[in-house]
Amino acid sequence: MKKTEIPEVLLSSGHKMPLIGMGTVAVPLPPPETLVPVFINAIESGYRHFDSAALYGSEESLGQAVAEALDRGLLSSREDLSITSKLWCPDAHRDLVLPALKKSLQRLRLEYVDLYLIHMPARVKQEVEGLNFSEEDLLPFDIKGTWEAMEECSRLGLCKSIGVSNFSSKKISQLLEHATISPAVNQIVTGGNECGMATEKIGRIMQRERNSRECMVSFGSQWSFLGFSCSDGESNS
Repeated sequence: MKKTEIPEVLLSSGHKMPLIGMGTVAVPLPPPETLVPVFINAIESGYRHFDSAALYGSEESLGQAVAEALDRGLLSSREDLSITSKLWCPDAHRDLVLPALKKSLQRLRLEYVDLYLIHMPARVKQEVEGLNFSEEDLLPFDIKGTWEAMEECSRLGLCKSIGVSNFSSKKISQLLEHATISPAVNQIVTGGNECGMATEKIGRIMQRERNSRECMVSFGSQWSFLGFSCSDGESNS
């Protein structure tokens, strides 16, 4: 079978990212004995970009699949893959970013991720699990301190590129006021979802900064982010 060549984009960080990737979120989350073969089959089919997150609960299965694919010779090296993970809201604090990334790396069985994103411009109490939070669980989000910690993760070599997810144009502008390393990616949901409303304005800002938008499209299911929107409305201000 002829190898499928997937085009890549050069990020502002200087690293390349495949333009087509596989998401690893599912509700409910299948058990590892189901997920691991799915990821291995994806690698055999030519996928080289996998999007994971601490929130998804799929990092361990993805890490196991990558390890098995390397053992079976389906990949020549770890460098063949582009792995994304994301910082979830309870850890969106200057002192918690690095420990959170180290935990993700442990689950993924990796020494680094190719892209690490702030999953959402919000912080919630540590005891909150998943998306089960209310307005009372919200804490002040220190965008400057959190991003400085993301930059430190990059300097330590634990992630090749850093970026954001679900950030409005207003939030991106606020972040850029403090950033010494600009976000390489803003991952947003698009296609039949209200989060697509602001993509044009977000795109203009990202283009001005020579950064990239990464659009997540759902096939066969509906995405929902409780209480937040990627538009420029009050919910993401």
